[in-house]
Amino acid sequence: MQMQFKVLFFFLVGALLPPTALAQGPSGGPWRATPTPRVVPRPVPQGGSPGGQWAPEGRHPPMRPDGFRRPGPPPGAPGPAPGRPPHAGRGSSFSPPVMDPETEEVLLAWIGEDDPELLAELKLVRVEDPGRYHQRIRELEGEWRHLEALKQRDPGRYEKVVYRRKLEIKARGLARSYRKRVAKKGESARSTGAAKETRKSLHSLLQELFELREAERMHEIERLETELSRLKELSKKRAANKKEIVSRHLREILGEADDLIW
Repeated sequence: MQMQFKVLFFFLVGALLPPTALAQGPSGGPWRATPTPRVVPRPVPQGGSPGGQWAPEGRHPPMRPDGFRRPGPPPGAPGPAPGRPPHAGRGSSFSPPVMDPETEEVLLAWIGEDDPELLAELKLVRVEDPGRYHQRIRELEGEWRHLEALKQRDPGRYEKVVYRRKLEIKARGLARSYRKRVAKKGESARSTGAAKETRKSLHSLLQELFELREAERMHEIERLETELSRLKELSKKRAANKKEIVSRHLREILGEADDLIW
């Protein structure tokens, strides 16, 4: 009975309404099927999901090189700074400068004074791979600042460290020239008089470097032993005064007056 009633109802509606009304949608325009957005998989980077594995096609920003979605710029936002590629950073070989130009020039002068070959290599890398250049220059900056602090704190030890560093640079230079000679002339170059002399000089340098490094190691061990002895004495003193320390801290966290304060 219900099915017959529905059929009769639609028949009467079709008979009473004009044909144009059936061809129009609610807004007066023709009926159109709303297309369903095609769902495509969104690549999930290693270590987690960028907020869901599926997204409608054309409704998400472009993919970054590392697999994460990059949010698009807001309307009216300025473009990238001159000389800086867009979206540089994670997934890109470009890195922003890590120090101001004045400090960088002072650091490069310090490097060139002791190791001209390293300075030439850094200048080449700065042009070919700025990201690797800034990473390396930051490492050298840490070494430079450590030496400057040591110079103020312990001038005697500073001189020893600088002397060892110069020997290491010299040893690297000898090893580099030896390898270049062998690469150019073949294995037979190892038996030449010049190669034997270079090997002998390098061996002597390494022996001296070993002695210097072990002396620094012993100095550090002595410093750690002194610090350990001080900490042991402090621990004993605190254990003996446990009751007083706990009572004073209790009064402190409860906001009570400390009668023993100065």
